[in-house]
Amino acid sequence: MPLIDPATASLQQRVDAAERTIAVLKKKVIELYDGNDAGAVRAQIARMRERQEETRRKRQLMEIQAAELARHNAVLEQQVAERTRALRDILDNVTFGFLIIGADLAVREGFTRSCHDLLDRKVSPGQRLPELLDLDASQSMELELCVDMVFEDLMPEEVSLDQMPSQVVMGARTVQIEGRTLRNDQDEVTAILLTLSDITGLLAAQAEAGHNERLVQILRQRSAFESFVQDTREMLCTAELKLHDQELVRRLVHTVKGNAASFQLDGVAAACHTEENRESIDRAAIARLHIAMQEALAGIAEIIPIAYEGGIRQELRVDSHDLDCLLGFLTDPIQITKARDAVRRLSLRPARDLLGPVEVFTERLGERLGKRVELEAKGLSMPVDPAVMKPVLRTVSHLIRNAVDHGIEQEGYRGDKPDIGSIRLQLEACTEAYRVEVADDGSGINGEALVQRAVDAGLLDEATATGLDPEQRCALVFQSGLSVADVTTEISGRGVGMSAVKEAVEAANGSIEIDSRPGRGTTFRLTIPFAA
Repeated sequence: MPLIDPATASLQQRVDAAERTIAVLKKKVIELYDGNDAGAVRAQIARMRERQEETRRKRQLMEIQAAELARHNAVLEQQVAERTRALRDILDNVTFGFLIIGADLAVREGFTRSCHDLLDRKVSPGQRLPELLDLDASQSMELELCVDMVFEDLMPEEVSLDQMPSQVVMGARTVQIEGRTLRNDQDEVTAILLTLSDITGLLAAQAEAGHNERLVQILRQRSAFESFVQDTREMLCTAELKLHDQELVRRLVHTVKGNAASFQLDGVAAACHTEENRESIDRAAIARLHIAMQEALAGIAEIIPIAYEGGIRQELRVDSHDLDCLLGFLTDPIQITKARDAVRRLSLRPARDLLGPVEVFTERLGERLGKRVELEAKGLSMPVDPAVMKPVLRTVSHLIRNAVDHGIEQEGYRGDKPDIGSIRLQLEACTEAYRVEVADDGSGINGEALVQRAVDAGLLDEATATGLDPEQRCALVFQSGLSVADVTTEISGRGVGMSAVKEAVEAANGSIEIDSRPGRGTTFRLTIPFAA
């Protein structure tokens, strides 16, 4: 019997098994197609083909949509590019400047081309605003503090932004700066948008309008203005002779400032402000104030020629009846007293001529302080003796200034009172004296604050301060160098103006009464006796 190789036998066996498996599978397939399960298989194959077709159609649709989306994106990109160019053209050609700064005060990318012209230099991203505006070290520090306040966002936005510089002089231009915060979705401040505008022409137009308004005001009250000019020269000459009495000199300069402001002579008022800020007012300072007055008069000389040197002659008008009566008195020695009275009456002048345009002064002062104030003036046409009343009436502006600055509250802090503050100025003649009353509906005098300031300044000791009654506490407002103002400004804060009122009243042998009620206002009553 022949021998069989085991390896060959195993391979043959596997081949036979595979052939048998194929035969079985073929038989099963034939049975499936020929039997009851054939329809299910065909249905599965059909569904598979349908899915393949659906997939093909979806693929084609996606390709079409992708192509359409690409075309649409291309159109959008073109539109965005065109609009960006249009916006860039607009921003590059507007006269206003727009730039954005961060908390580090550095300029960010995207500012308008006009910034170069407005700031009179090339602007680049990363430049710091203080350098762009040519600010000194003190101004730079102040700006940084303001910007820090804006980004800290602790105060209302408008309050913080108002602390930033609003105007800067760049070469021949005056540039106005307005800020607005930019915020993210969490309402956090991320940057400050600054709008720059050239207001040089606007300021020039305002100056011209102010000049014209000033001329009209002076023409309307020419007699009062001439008195103001004469009084100013007299007060400055007195100050020059009394330089050893610096307290008196400061009162005189302060009074000149207030009266100059009444006639809108801002240059004179500013010069007085500068000089009274000095540690000592010397002869050179008085000379500069004389020059300021001469320059102010030169500016209106073409319309209103008024000489500063040599004084001003006051004209008196007398009707024929009064003249006949006066001549009759002079021919009868017994009537000499009546003659004197008649002459005195002829010299009387309307109080308004000595006061000046107090209504305009009050309105402008209120505007500068951000307050709406109305002045009710009565009795200004009343004739008064200028020899008696001129020194007193020329200090009334201090009472009005005090009322507007310290008395009248800011709008929104007046409680149940009208938003518009009220000041009343009334003059009348009683049996033996003139009466001048200045009343406001403001917050009243803070007597405790005045006492504390007086103690802190060494003007009162604690024992004396404790013994003062309410009226005596209020009377401290007339103490020279004492003020409730926290900051000295061009308007007030030196405690000089009210002391000038007191001195003028006392020099006229008069008296002052104060009636002040917390939250309801203050009334000053000046009583000035007629000349003997």
